[in-house]
Formats: sequence, structure tokens, C-alpha cells
Amino acid sequence: MKDNSDYYQWDRIKSKLSQMYPSLTPADLTWRYGTKTDLIEMIASKLGKTTQDLQAEVDNH
Repeated sequence: MKDNSDYYQWDRIKSKLSQMYPSLTPADLTWRYGTKTDLIEMIASKLGKTTQDLQAEVDNH
């Protein structure tokens, strides 16, 4: 089950990620299941980054 606060913040995060990484597709950024952490982990893996590094970039962008 999604944490509603994470889910509502996802639009902002998704927008940042799409600007920072144009190679990410809409499918990559679609919240299908799991938590925000699960989604960040999946995207970080695709980008070849650690979850912590990607989260820090999103937080600082």
C-alpha cells in the first residue's frame, strides 16, 4: 500500500527526475506498486546510481 503523503509528493519528484534525466520514460516514472523507496530504488538502478545518491540529487535539485 502506498503512503498517501509519498504518493502526493510523487508528482513533484517525477517532474524533477524527468528534467534531470531525460532518458527516463513515462513508464519508468509511473508508480505501479510498492513504496516511494521501492520506486526510487528501481529508477536508481536503471540510472546506475545508488538509492542514496539519487535521493540526494532529488532533494537538492
